[in-house]
Amino acid sequence: MNNRGSEWCKWDLHIHSNASDGGDCAEIISVAKAQGLSAIAITDHHTAKNIDSARQLALVQGIKVIPGIEFRSEYGSSSVHFIGLFPDKHKNIEINAKSLTELILNPLGLSETIIVAKGREKDASYSEAKAFKIGMFLVQVDFKKASELIHKYGGLVVVHAGTKGNSLDEEMKHQGKGERNTKELYDSLGTVKEELLKGYIDICEIRKEGDSDAFYRDTFGLPSILASDAHKASEVGSKFTWIKANPTFDGLRQIIYEPKERVSLSDSKPDRKNDYLVIDRIEICHTDFSNQTISLNQNLNSIIGGRSSGKSILLGALAKSIGSEREVKKGKLDYNKYIEEQIVPNLNVYWCDGSPNTGRKIDYFPQSFINSLAADSTEIANLIEGIIRNDPVRKLLLDEFQRKTILLRTELNNLISEYFQGTEIIKGIKDNLLTLGVKSGILRQIEALETELASVKDKMATPLDKSEESQYTEQSLTINRIKKVITEIDDDKAVLLTLDPIITFPDISTRFISLTNDNKQRLQDHYGQISQTFLSQWSQFVSDTINSGIERKESCLAEILKTENDPIYIKCSKYFNENRAYVEIEVKLKGEREIYESISTKELELKNLLNSQDLKRIQILDKYKQYYSLPASIANELSYSKDDVKIICNVSFSAARFKQILGDRFNQRAYEVQAIVNYEYHDQPHFQDHMSMIMNKMLSEGIPLRANTTKQQAIIDVFTNSFFEISYDVLYENDSLSQMSEGKKAFIILRMLLEFSENGYPILIDQPEDDLDNRAIYDEMATYLKAIKKKRQVIVVSHNPNIVVGSDSELVICANQHGIGNKNQNEVKFEYLSGSLELTSPKIAAVTVLASQGIKEHVCDILEGGNEAFLQRERKYRIAK
Repeated sequence: MNNRGSEWCKWDLHIHSNASDGGDCAEIISVAKAQGLSAIAITDHHTAKNIDSARQLALVQGIKVIPGIEFRSEYGSSSVHFIGLFPDKHKNIEINAKSLTELILNPLGLSETIIVAKGREKDASYSEAKAFKIGMFLVQVDFKKASELIHKYGGLVVVHAGTKGNSLDEEMKHQGKGERNTKELYDSLGTVKEELLKGYIDICEIRKEGDSDAFYRDTFGLPSILASDAHKASEVGSKFTWIKANPTFDGLRQIIYEPKERVSLSDSKPDRKNDYLVIDRIEICHTDFSNQTISLNQNLNSIIGGRSSGKSILLGALAKSIGSEREVKKGKLDYNKYIEEQIVPNLNVYWCDGSPNTGRKIDYFPQSFINSLAADSTEIANLIEGIIRNDPVRKLLLDEFQRKTILLRTELNNLISEYFQGTEIIKGIKDNLLTLGVKSGILRQIEALETELASVKDKMATPLDKSEESQYTEQSLTINRIKKVITEIDDDKAVLLTLDPIITFPDISTRFISLTNDNKQRLQDHYGQISQTFLSQWSQFVSDTINSGIERKESCLAEILKTENDPIYIKCSKYFNENRAYVEIEVKLKGEREIYESISTKELELKNLLNSQDLKRIQILDKYKQYYSLPASIANELSYSKDDVKIICNVSFSAARFKQILGDRFNQRAYEVQAIVNYEYHDQPHFQDHMSMIMNKMLSEGIPLRANTTKQQAIIDVFTNSFFEISYDVLYENDSLSQMSEGKKAFIILRMLLEFSENGYPILIDQPEDDLDNRAIYDEMATYLKAIKKKRQVIVVSHNPNIVVGSDSELVICANQHGIGNKNQNEVKFEYLSGSLELTSPKIAAVTVLASQGIKEHVCDILEGGNEAFLQRERKYRIAK
């Protein structure tokens, strides 16, 4: 018994021995062994003489010999050839050379006497042996009658097909000069051929890979094989077929029910997985298990059994031994403790590369894990984002999006802070203007002082020459202007002296971590050079600006000194200084003029600041739009599909977040606040208008705030938070995940967990069929498991026959807990029996429960509807014969 279940083996099902026109049996078996064949069929023309001897020779070499006979039919000009392949036993009849002769050959008119007589028709002098070998190629049988007889004794009919010699297609084509001359294979089929393919033929033997194999499978549900048709021992295995089954006749029969999954015509072994990604076996040494070794198949392994039979214990202990941290049974402390503290320390897992259990990765999904995940929308969102982040390109998009979002928040925060700093400056200027006075009143005061000054000057004893006075006035104004410039130069110098030390470059080395070492070093060096160059040039520029101001100040002082040394200025200064009243009025006039000029300067500054504030408010609102445009720009690029499952990424508005943040800052007792907070989103332009209105109302005190909330903090909280987020949905068969039933949702989530990952490590699932109806299990889950097992090793616990049979599980592990009516060997608590679905044997009484029958029988007994599942699988292609 093969305890690894169905594995890919090399089969050659068309070999002739020297009983007809082939080689010596011993040589055939020797070559078969050397070629790595696991099963062969001896198929001599119209005789079964060498079947028994070939079996005995093959038994020693561990090769299975399937009894066979090749027949010549009445169809075709050169006769369509077909083969009957037979089991070792049918009901109570042992199938051997004797029974094949009596039950098959003789009823078809192929007795040795008839064949010898046919041979002697060629030459009456032939010996009996020679006449027999000549005659076997001269006789024919009725195709339908022979096929019915083969099926009657449990056999399979294999017809030559495609371009192989003596094939059904070559011998029975509609060709000629008339309109019915055809080229396409299907067009060449007549009603007789269709009748044979649909009702009598089980397997097609073709000449080469791709020789109409897909046509026979897809049109008639028939598997195709390659075989050597060896007539010399050296030709054995020159053509062969990979068949995934126990090397037995029952194993061969499985290709009838799984013509696509169980047959491969490739040269190399199919579905080959890396040894380090496949668990080879489990070894348990514990009083509840005794010493048990469970070998695993590299494809689908199904653990079945009654309630509390040790299924989940085995799967959970396996997962825990490898390193899974998930609970085997959620919330069952004693159960989990039993596995972790008693079973795991006594369980060893070995991988196909020879390594022990630790340090490997698996996907383990305990019972109800997927269902609980499916019920939590937050977990689903996290799962989808995790899947997207597993893709390097999409991860970069998300990382860049998050970086830009953080930067945007900082920029908005700075802009809003600058806006309120501007507001404070405006308030200070307005307060200063109030302090300085009213501009119109100051202008009237200037005019009054100018009139008074003229009057005093007219009364002075020795009036100055008009030209001298005019020149002096001009000189005085020039000196005042130059002094003002000097004051500005000194003020600028004070500011410039503070600039040089604060200019620094941020350390961005952490952003180079994911780069290669060469690029990382080049960018760091270049960034350092740019930083140093900039700091050096900036420092020099600031220094040059200060020195330029010093030079300009010295020039101004020289100009003042030159003016003050002018004779007219000296003369007039002396004159005016001698007239105190004039001087006092002049000082007042000068003061009022300076106040007037200061007010004018402040008003211009205020006007510019107000314009700047308007621009900054517009800038804040424009930049705020990026909270929508940033995710919108990458949503399509993040969308992701695998086969018929598609992850859709959209930008959605979070009404709950909007209401929360605004509600935390605004006084919701006010009616107008309720309308603002309970906003119903329509589209992005409408939302932007709504936010613009909120900004204007907040700035104009039109929205009452909660106590202890400042206007600046409220605006920062509202306008640095995004109310848009990347949302995810999944489409499958035009249904979105949110609209699916819990069971179907769980199935899709399982597919997402497995399919969107490039990992190849094993998958362990406990009862994936939960909450799915039988049709969904058979049509979707079973089909999916058939696909995924080709890529990754799968170990599943199941109660459903459509998972086990419908997915064509390569290995079935039957679990049993010792009890009354369910006895185990040596009364061990938990016992396991492994084998393939095709492993079948009738029930034997008075033995332990697992040893009492075959795997197929256990599946039918343990799994409700198991027998129907087998029948359903057989009906999928054609009615079992």
